Amino acid sequence: MRILIVEDEELIIKVMNKTFSFYGECEIAKNSKEAMMLYLAGIEKNTPFGLILLDIALSSGSGLSVLKQIRKREKKAGAKSHKEGVKIIMTTGNRKESVVKESIASGCNGYLLKPLNPKMVKEILQKLKITPLKNSDS
Repeated sequence: MRILIVEDEELIIKVMNKTFSFYGECEIAKNSKEAMMLYLAGIEKNTPFGLILLDIALSSGSGLSVLKQIRKREKKAGAKSHKEGVKIIMTTGNRKESVVKESIASGCNGYLLKPLNPKMVKEILQKLKITPLKNSDS
């Protein structure tokens, strides 16, 4: 499975890449424009991402706007709900309930607070039926 990590902080990128590489091949986008470019390129090449980890507060652009653009595109393509599209987990250090509610209302499949808690990562991935690669020790 291809995994897109959308994050602009280098240390967090390293941690997320190491954590999620047990589940698939990770690619990195550091801003919303790059995220959309990689997402669309994957669809065009018939190698779509199975999971997107999307930081809500990017230094250049909003992760929430990327989420909305992806869900809008999927709806145009015939998806009846966000459950039929790519799995998107929002990541943030923001613990405000309003931010969580807006992400869920916009169609995310899950929500992880930073710093990442390995137990929570495993739980959300199990809920989304994403399993580690066969040769991983995760």
